[in-house]
Amino acid sequence: MFINFALLFLLIMSGSFFYVCVLNKSAEEAVPITYFALITIFFPFIIINNLFFGYVAVYFFVVLAYLISFAYMIKNKIKFNFKKFLTPGMLTYYILIIILYIVTYKSFVGLWDELRLWGAVPKYMYYSNQSYLASSSAIIPDMQKYPPAMAIIQLLFAKTLGYFSDNILFFAYAIFGASLFIPALKNKDKLSYFFIPFFVALIYIIPQTYYNSLESDSEFYYKTLFIDAFVGLIFAYI
Repeated sequence: MFINFALLFLLIMSGSFFYVCVLNKSAEEAVPITYFALITIFFPFIIINNLFFGYVAVYFFVVLAYLISFAYMIKNKIKFNFKKFLTPGMLTYYILIIILYIVTYKSFVGLWDELRLWGAVPKYMYYSNQSYLASSSAIIPDMQKYPPAMAIIQLLFAKTLGYFSDNILFFAYAIFGASLFIPALKNKDKLSYFFIPFFVALIYIIPQTYYNSLESDSEFYYKTLFIDAFVGLIFAYI
């Protein structure tokens, strides 16, 4: 299990590693870009209904990103600088990963649209190993009209961890959403380390202020897979 989580961490950190080591940019900038890149790489394989080669392509480019980074550092005699991955922004990201895993740990798919779409698509692709757009797909045709961006991230999380569970869907959703805030924390000074708890709390709370309810219903950001709230975060990020 630890190895699988380590592999997942390497997956979502691949873009930041490349950004820091090769492009000499901040790790924070690449956090959400990594997720977008994973979606871009995998999406064509959903169209052609070949998920196996989609996984191969994703992991190939992830490994390639690390190899190019190491080769670049060796060629240019650049020492690896851990401090660039221990900035206030990145530490905030690491802490959020742990917190959001705990928060979503016992989450399960139970709402109607989750059962036929948001939770069904990644689960169907994981177990059937075929695209939800395939002619033989069990996904309702009307539901096939929605882009699979979030489903791709959820699917890659499950495949990398080596098992499928509902809570992985919620965890992936939450982490992807949190990643959109991280670039705003780049280039912070040393004093910002004292504000890490504030950054964590702020990023954790903001999505809930736009998708939450005082009633005992489904409107709680970290307990739903409805894409509406995430789309709002995307517009804010853009």
